[in-house]
Parts: sequence; C-alpha cells; structure tokens
Amino acid sequence: MKKLSFLLFGFILLLSSTGYGQTAQEFIEHGREKHKLQDNPGAINDFTKAIELDFTNYVAYRQRGNAKHALKDFVGAISDFDKAIEINPRDTLTYCMRGHAKNAIQDFTGAIIDNTMAIELYPSYSDAYFDRGYAKNHIEDFLGALDDLNYGIKIEPNVARAYNLRGISKSGLKNSNGAIGDFEKSIELDPNDYYAYVLLGNAKCDLQDNVGAIIDYNKALEIDSNNAMIFYSRGLARLVLGEKESGCLDLRKSLELGNSQAEKIITEYCK
Repeated sequence: MKKLSFLLFGFILLLSSTGYGQTAQEFIEHGREKHKLQDNPGAINDFTKAIELDFTNYVAYRQRGNAKHALKDFVGAISDFDKAIEINPRDTLTYCMRGHAKNAIQDFTGAIIDNTMAIELYPSYSDAYFDRGYAKNHIEDFLGALDDLNYGIKIEPNVARAYNLRGISKSGLKNSNGAIGDFEKSIELDPNDYYAYVLLGNAKCDLQDNVGAIIDYNKALEIDSNNAMIFYSRGLARLVLGEKESGCLDLRKSLELGNSQAEKIITEYCK
C-alpha cells in the first residue's frame, strides 16, 4: 500500500512539472497566444516546456527564438533558430526569421545567406526578398537590393516597409525622384510611419527642395515629437535656407535628445 501511495505521489509530481499532462503542442499553442499578447517571457516559458517534452520539435525552438527576438535577445534567438534548422533544414520560415535576427545584429552577409536559402525553398516568399534587400542596402549593393525589392513588391504590393527600402535603394543609386515616389507610396499605405516622412524629406533635400523637406520633417515630428534625428535633419535644412535661429534651435534640441552629431554643426554654425 505504501509503495502504491509513493508511486501515485510521484505521478502527481510528474503531472505538476509538465503542466498537468499538457502536450508539447498544447504548450506551443499557449506560447503563441502569449506572444500575440506581447507576454514574451511567458511565451518563452511555454515554448521551453514544449522543448522539455519533445526536444525534436523544431517549431518550439523556432517560436521560442521568435519570442526572444521580440525581447531583443537576438543572439539567443539565433541560437534557437540554429537548433530548429538543425532539426528541420527545409523550414522556410526559420531561415527568414534567422535572417531577420542577423540583420538586427548587423550580420548582413549572414542575413543574405539565410534569406537566399528561404527563397530557394519558397521562391514566392516576399518577406525574404524584403529582408535580403534590407541587408543589401546596408552593404551598399543598391542594384542587388533594387532587384530583390522589385520582385518582392511584385509578389506583395501593399507593404509600406518595402517601398521605404526600395526608396533607399533608389536614393543610393542617385535616383531621388524615383525614391520620392516610393516614399510617397509608403506614406499612402501607412500614414503614421514617421520614418517614411523623414526619408521623403531627405530625398527632397538631395534635390535642393529644402522647403518641401521641412514640411515632411514637420509631419514626422507630429508623429514622433522626441526624435533627435528629425530635429537634426530639419535643423540642417533650415540652415541651408539661411534660417539660422530656427535651425540652431532644432540642432540644440537634437543634441539635448542625445544626438552627438549635432554638436559639431552647432559649434561651427551656431555661434
């Protein structure tokens, strides 16, 4: 009788340690729900329990990596994506996620390799083209980036971020008018993206349209009123127009918000 009681007690402990008999798949589903609610620590806990129950479940590693990415633990995310790929080397989504994390740590060569693999596995995966284009922009392969972004936009034409990225490629190729068209399209798709207005303003500055650029920077500041780089860009545009007082005010605000680049300009032009 004592032996039976001991075995029953052990069974109860086992159930407690594994979530009252939940399966790995159930923990994965719970983790996904927590991730959607931005409870990423809770999601990581659930995905870890799923892995403890089934260490060959690549989805659990992939989803835990995704939750770590959301917490900006990019190195930890890449480690989980590595394990997921080791288990299932033909999962397109994991390559794309790992490429995204590599972009975040500025491993652009690694990001290009991962997104290339994702494209080989699934040639119509628009996100892989967008992320590979992002990486190519950063290594100044603007023609390569433009090819990727053109193809990705052909697959999925309503992604605002893609037009920002393509506009950056066009700016890098000195096609400011083409860049402006892309940034305007991005704003049409997402009017609350301050970054698109900044990019639009920068492209107008390239064409010496500083008045138009200031209008765009004003709009960006309506969306994000404490962004040091927007004040910096508007300050420079105002100085070019001879508006020294307002330009220097913007540059000092940029410096106050943490942009050390502004200090040199203030020293030279705002005496």
